Amino acid sequence: MIVECLLFQGYSTQQLQLQLQQQQQQHQIRQQQQQQ
Repeated sequence: MIVECLLFQGYSTQQLQLQLQQQQQQHQIRQQQQQQ
């Protein structure tokens, strides 16, 4: 049970980090488009 919980936490944090990275990339792209 404990191991499964730790694995789930690790998986969910990876997903959150990926989502944050994608949001940051989209934000950077928008800024570049505005500058041009």
